[in-house]
Amino acid sequence: MIDLHTHTNKSDGTASPGELIDAAVAAGLTRLAITDHDTFDGWEAARIPATNAGLTLIPGVELSTTLDADAKALLPGFRADVHLLAYFPGAEPPAAFREWVGTLLDSRWERNRALLRRLAGKGLSVSEEELRAFGGPVAGRVHLARLLKERGHVQSIDEAFRSYFGEKAGDYVPRRCPPLSETISRVREAGGIPSLAHPIRFWGERREEAVELCGWIASQGLGALEVWHSEQPPAYSAWLTTLADRFHLGRTGGSDFHGRNKPGISLGVGRGATPLVPADAWRWQFADGR
Repeated sequence: MIDLHTHTNKSDGTASPGELIDAAVAAGLTRLAITDHDTFDGWEAARIPATNAGLTLIPGVELSTTLDADAKALLPGFRADVHLLAYFPGAEPPAAFREWVGTLLDSRWERNRALLRRLAGKGLSVSEEELRAFGGPVAGRVHLARLLKERGHVQSIDEAFRSYFGEKAGDYVPRRCPPLSETISRVREAGGIPSLAHPIRFWGERREEAVELCGWIASQGLGALEVWHSEQPPAYSAWLTTLADRFHLGRTGGSDFHGRNKPGISLGVGRGATPLVPADAWRWQFADGR
């Protein structure tokens, strides 16, 4: 069993890298990718525990991007923010790429400061220092939601997102992120495999338009689609499989495990009881032969 989309407490998960490795082994995983947001720190910290446990660990990262103006003009109405998974199954991510990923933290904190100002205007005061102490350098909305819950301002993390800073909430603040095409190019140049994360969040059920949009992204160098994800039912995954085949894209998948921050999602199986990702999914089938 494999899981190619997981998060540790180095970004917005709750399990430490070591705890994630222990949980993966207990769940019967043989291959795991840690894909923390904007950092490889979780993967770094998990390397020795994974080796000791006999678990194959793939370096990965989840990157926030924005849809290019060309694509927006081609198909208006799609959400602007797009998440891209970058995998390095053959070698470690190079230093230059990791340094570039580190620069993305600046935009994360620009948004955090804007959110804190909006919350303060509603009498919910949290300082930047408090947020950094609570969530570390990659702190984001999940950490802020947990702080609000601890202080009794909300009953749950979901309520914080619904009421304040989820994408449909009145105080939502988008991040300033690099264009999708640029991010794909950087991943490719670094020797990585770029995979579009949870497509169901991006284009939903607009399937006819999604075909055109997927073709445009594939033309920019996309390597794979995340065909299997905890939010994508089997029928949707089957359709994504045909879409991946149409544009000669590889297939990736994972639970998007966040520990207690996403209750009900388990390693390897997502929200179900059987493996979420087929056992033969680790056959990187790319147009360039990788």
